[in-house]
Amino acid sequence: MDVANFVRIIPDFYELKQSEKCLHFAFYNIAVCKKQFFNKDSIESCFKDANIPVYTKVREYLINNSKGRNPNFIKVEGGYSISQYKLDELFKLLKIDKPIIEVEEDLNRLKDEVADANSKDFLEETIKAVEVGSYRASVIMVWILGIDHLYNYIIGCKLDDFNAKLVLQNNKRIKVSKIQNKDDFSDIPEGVFIELCREAKIISNDVRKILEEKLGTRNSCAHPSGIKISKNKAVEFIKDILYNVVFKFTCK
Repeated sequence: MDVANFVRIIPDFYELKQSEKCLHFAFYNIAVCKKQFFNKDSIESCFKDANIPVYTKVREYLINNSKGRNPNFIKVEGGYSISQYKLDELFKLLKIDKPIIEVEEDLNRLKDEVADANSKDFLEETIKAVEVGSYRASVIMVWILGIDHLYNYIIGCKLDDFNAKLVLQNNKRIKVSKIQNKDDFSDIPEGVFIELCREAKIISNDVRKILEEKLGTRNSCAHPSGIKISKNKAVEFIKDILYNVVFKFTCK
């Protein structure tokens, strides 16, 4: 979660005093970014990244809040950390669940495992959709990523196998008899494409079942409806596509 998205989830953030914003940015560094410490520079960077005027008394604020019997901040090597009692208080005050932060960190770790640069950028945008609560959009985006990955995989190392099954089809919904480039896949309905992948032994029957289930969810998300997608559901969907498609199928 970047600073811009962090401040969006803080109620009335822009109405807070500059010193209160400092405290929130200290929390961001320690609890969200999992840094060992924060200092004047890292707090000022948060102000800049949030595109708001930098507090001119950050140094004094940090020093004053590290004094006394129960200080908000504890001096550590490199700068400051947040005392445990204050950290727990902020979790409750900001209503940010530790598991939610951990989920987003987990997704960003998975992003780093994606080899293709374009796919990594697309996944990063998908994760940002999750961070801002656009769960239906994240489902649609990662589905596109997964199907596009399968297209590239087939073009790269399974094209003969796929075309051998495609030429035998008499399904009128299929508008192409041979795949020559990636654009040709658009003439095959996605449900039919998934079944062709299974028939060509490009994917297993278990993966087919997963993809057909995900296709149903994607279709529900792609049309105006009363369907509600939770954050956990969106994250599960993203992970299923990554583990069962993106990470699973690579040309040797």
